Amino acid sequence: MNKEKLLGAKNLFFIALGLDILVTAIVIASDLWGADVLRAIRAGTTEADPSIISAFAFWDKFAYLMLLTTLGVGIALVKWLNACYSYAIQGLGATGFKQQGWTLGGWVIPFLIVQALSSRQ
Repeated sequence: MNKEKLLGAKNLFFIALGLDILVTAIVIASDLWGADVLRAIRAGTTEADPSIISAFAFWDKFAYLMLLTTLGVGIALVKWLNACYSYAIQGLGATGFKQQGWTLGGWVIPFLIVQALSSRQ
């Protein structure tokens, strides 16, 4: 049973990671496009018409999806790590894991620190 849980958690992690990579690639491509548009506006070869402004608004909202996929990867990784520990303990009889409690804390604490530091600025 633990081996199936471990494999399921691993598959979920890799699916979440693949989606995150795809969304990140799309956001990077849109950022590069936006930089080119802004350079053209600065050079005077393009005007900031309503269609360009709405395209920027669309891609701005789409970038929030990257936050969700990153959180999804974090959740899937914690689930996979917990499944790894469970398999090691129950399936293999391993003991003495000192860092097991950090599977979640290793993601939450740095996130809270970054949030605290960014709120000071």
